[in-house]
Amino acid sequence: MRYLPVPPPDKLKTCPRCQLVSPADAEQCSHCSNLSDRELAEYLEHYQAQLEAGSNLGRYFLYGAGIVLVVMVISALSH
Repeated sequence: MRYLPVPPPDKLKTCPRCQLVSPADAEQCSHCSNLSDRELAEYLEHYQAQLEAGSNLGRYFLYGAGIVLVVMVISALSH
């Protein structure tokens, strides 16, 4: 995946069709301008799944940190 710089918030606009943000100076939405309604629905479903996967990953890291903390506390109390 290539890196795309994110413009500052004042240089972004929300697309009325897909509700995603794109550069304010773009003539067409970079997400949905070339997609049919069916393709857009599939794209948004995939996009939402990616967001949820990222959210779940954060939870796993949080749970892992909690387990490590409990193990450290138990280890410190037993010595």
